[in-house]
Amino acid sequence: MKLKNIALGIGFLAAMFSCSMEDDIIQNDNGMNSVDGEEVYAALQFNISSKTELVTKSSSVSGPTDGTDSDVKNNEMAVNHCFVFVADGDAIIGSRHYTSTDMESSNGKYTLKKHILVKVPKNNQPTLKVYVVGMKSDNGSYFETNIFSKATSLNALKSSVVGKNAADEGNSLSDFIKVGEGVIYPYDATIHSDGYQSSDKTTQFECNGGEVKCGNADITLALRAAAIEIASFKIKDSKGNYSFDSETANSASATREVVKDIQLGTKEEGKGGQIVNTVLDAGEATSKVRSYTSYLTGYNKMSAEEKEKSNPMGYRFYTYQNTVDATMITIPYVNGDGKEQSISFSVKTPDTSSGNGYSETVKAGYLYRINVEITNNVANVTVQCYTQDWEEGGSYDIVLKPSNN
Repeated sequence: MKLKNIALGIGFLAAMFSCSMEDDIIQNDNGMNSVDGEEVYAALQFNISSKTELVTKSSSVSGPTDGTDSDVKNNEMAVNHCFVFVADGDAIIGSRHYTSTDMESSNGKYTLKKHILVKVPKNNQPTLKVYVVGMKSDNGSYFETNIFSKATSLNALKSSVVGKNAADEGNSLSDFIKVGEGVIYPYDATIHSDGYQSSDKTTQFECNGGEVKCGNADITLALRAAAIEIASFKIKDSKGNYSFDSETANSASATREVVKDIQLGTKEEGKGGQIVNTVLDAGEATSKVRSYTSYLTGYNKMSAEEKEKSNPMGYRFYTYQNTVDATMITIPYVNGDGKEQSISFSVKTPDTSSGNGYSETVKAGYLYRINVEITNNVANVTVQCYTQDWEEGGSYDIVLKPSNN
């Protein structure tokens, strides 16, 4: 099997910002408009952006796998809720929840129009840390209620487990959680011209028509989920002739007649299937929650019109990072003789530290596009692995046999 790590993905750009007197400043001192002699105020503003354009309007399709590539992007890269945290060391000293109406767009780059006001020491002013969580939706305000409103420690926030718990509570994979971080330095005209200045009055900042500079941070967001799709499916006989080729099939229904389903994991406890929870910042949850899912699961929820257009090729599955055990794909299909068979194989990622050149892992932020070619029920699988880093990885050849994969 050949695996190419072709850089695509979810890399990110910086954004411009604007500041106006109409921008609102949120205070984090219970509304008191005063500071003591040892503290002063700093006003902070933020910008978010991504290599793939961010959007603040949800797609009209019912799910990210039901529409065109544009529909998929508009779901994956949607940021309709943005949670910003400001910390001095580990202590969170300011935070704000922004919705799409609080974001000003310019070429896919967004300025968060409202500011955060924090207290900082008058002397020896610190470098402030900024941590941002963006998502398409926060159904039931779960993240806002259970994580955002309770966060007091930056390290604890980053270690929070997000996604679904065993009781099916929490944010779904289709909320498309994204994270990013940066810093804001104290102002220095030479090296930190976008840093913050301070004042003992809230009315003296630029955003309120004053002359005291607001600190600015440009934050790039990265998706926490991975995506997996079957890009093509071909069946070849012993003479080298193709009895089926999804790339030349004349309709989606013709492909569905051959590719009967695409399954992630097994129905028994979701073994090998989706991981629906993860750690917010990096890595993966220690106690993973697993779920079985399949193309037919989504297909059966579609309208008659959606079903007619739906193609198993390009149907996109989402999962969180899993480096502990294999994520398994099973494809039941009808061979050239009209007999139903199935093949199974694991998702693999390039790994130069492995003697095979790969590991049976799924990495956060990766898109795995899998091409399957079957000869005598033996699958030769080529994976194109798109990552955030734009660096092409290694390649390898392997034949996956259903009996031992």
